[in-house]
Amino acid sequence: MPYPIYTISTDTADGKLNGTLLGEQIVGAALPAADNVSRVGDILTITGTYTTPQKTTIDGLVAAHVGARDTTENLLDLTVIMDEVTITQDATWQVLGRAVFSAAALGELADLKIRATGAVKSTGAGAQLRLVEVKVNATRNTISSNNAVGNTGGSWEHQSFRSNVALTEARNKYVIEGRRNGASAASVEAWHLSLRKVVPL
Repeated sequence: MPYPIYTISTDTADGKLNGTLLGEQIVGAALPAADNVSRVGDILTITGTYTTPQKTTIDGLVAAHVGARDTTENLLDLTVIMDEVTITQDATWQVLGRAVFSAAALGELADLKIRATGAVKSTGAGAQLRLVEVKVNATRNTISSNNAVGNTGGSWEHQSFRSNVALTEARNKYVIEGRRNGASAASVEAWHLSLRKVVPL
């Protein structure tokens, strides 16, 4: 099918592009490596041979892509899902794992992001994952785009996505949620939430 083409300012999570990182994310999602990730002005073209389900996965990677690079050091990394967890809800968001970070002790909140990394499988396109910040007073704030999961044919694939808004308080609970959203079956396992400091390009 035709090469995927995107508008960087509106189709990525923060309106920026890190082509090297996006290429690594494509390979990390168990997709064939792109022949080329090119930018002309605000237009991103990913050159490669991809099936329709693979393009759906790339759509999700681009939507979750943050074109700022991380420092190489994780400030904190916590395992929030060990064994396989089945996503049973289709339209309603289901809590899959959670962590509590004392973020204030590690830097300015505006400079910190939460990254989610783990394995996911889906039968039928449509499953989604997201990050939610739960404040001490129980107020909930969605802090990431909905990370789309393509049809993996029931095989495990590695995915990674992160928050795209500033964290608001220290000692908040950070939750990864999922829903099938049309997929006939979906599961996650071995997910980590990491607290990282972001340095804009």
